[in-house]
Amino acid sequence: MKPADRIQISDLIAKYTLEPLIRDVYVEGDRDQSFFNWLIPKMGLPSDVSVLPIRAIDVPRHLVQSHAFTRTGEHEELITLALELNRSLASYPPHVTCVADAEFDHLLSRPRQATGLVYTDGSSLEAYAYRAEVVTKFLSLLAPFPFDANHVLQQIGPVLQERFLIRAANEQLGWEMSWLEKLGTAKVNKDSGTLEFDSAAFIHAYLQKNARFSEEQRFRKCLETLRTRVTHPTWASLCGHDYAAILAHFIRPFLPPGLRDFRSGAFCERSLMMCLEAADISREPMFAALRARLA
Repeated sequence: MKPADRIQISDLIAKYTLEPLIRDVYVEGDRDQSFFNWLIPKMGLPSDVSVLPIRAIDVPRHLVQSHAFTRTGEHEELITLALELNRSLASYPPHVTCVADAEFDHLLSRPRQATGLVYTDGSSLEAYAYRAEVVTKFLSLLAPFPFDANHVLQQIGPVLQERFLIRAANEQLGWEMSWLEKLGTAKVNKDSGTLEFDSAAFIHAYLQKNARFSEEQRFRKCLETLRTRVTHPTWASLCGHDYAAILAHFIRPFLPPGLRDFRSGAFCERSLMMCLEAADISREPMFAALRARLA
């Protein structure tokens, strides 16, 4: 969307001042918009709910930075919108809601609080697909598959949490390192259906790629500190992108030639989200909060 076509925050303030009962939901991206457009009717919520991605709103970089954000991505822009609406409106509209991915905010003790701002229960919407019933349905697309959903989750879960912590350490240190996409340090044993992840080798390659190898000791110290803070189940401490990528990596040795599409993490991510059941996820705390605001 061109900058000139984006909605100004001042226009939103005027809109909600005049029409405070409007039901608007703001989300981070286009996929999030599609997800909530699918889910909201299934939750039995009013039909006048409008879902918009943050790219539809003009949130200037300087405004994001004024809230002490060091980055200016969709996540930061969405939270900035919530903070600005709270700051500028004498009475916050009861139904206007900003739904942000929690990302690393809970682990790093830095979530911003504002009326109308709700966070996903896990790090992202994709984390809601980390459940046995979803993976069971996903694996049925690959039938026959030699292992059940619980076995698959047991194998990929520790790897996902370790990679999430590595990402979080980079975030905590503020190094802004480029992620290492290669999965060569994750090995699948086809006979036993096990997955081994060489965390040390991955960290070594990750730091070396970003010219930070000389600071490995500092990185590992930060990583171990973060490890002690993890109190949530695996599904709440994983990166959605990693989930799909590692799942695709795990199933790849078992795929017949006709199912090559499932070798793609992006394809697996879309398939997982299509396997979600609205009745199951709508009971989670974030969706309960959303229902309370939009009803």
